Amino acid sequence: MICYMETCLYYQLIVHFFNRRFEVDFILLAGYLKLIPVELIRAYGRSIFNIHPSLLPAFGGKGYYGMKVHKAVIASGARYISLKISMLSL
Repeated sequence: MICYMETCLYYQLIVHFFNRRFEVDFILLAGYLKLIPVELIRAYGRSIFNIHPSLLPAFGGKGYYGMKVHKAVIASGARYISLKISMLSL
């Protein structure tokens, strides 16, 4: 396992806490925009999912991230969007 000391210990504690305290079947991330540590992906294999709206290509490009995208969708008057579900893996 290769990781930075401060993050490595933190994520090892999260995995330990999940395994000891809860019977975790899967982890669902809703529009999570940060890198997922390798330790968590290894610990939960194909049990981590990320969901987010599918707004490309209509609402994409330079500077379109976070709430700016959602504000642009609302301002456009769009009535429908789709949803993307991704399974995380290494």
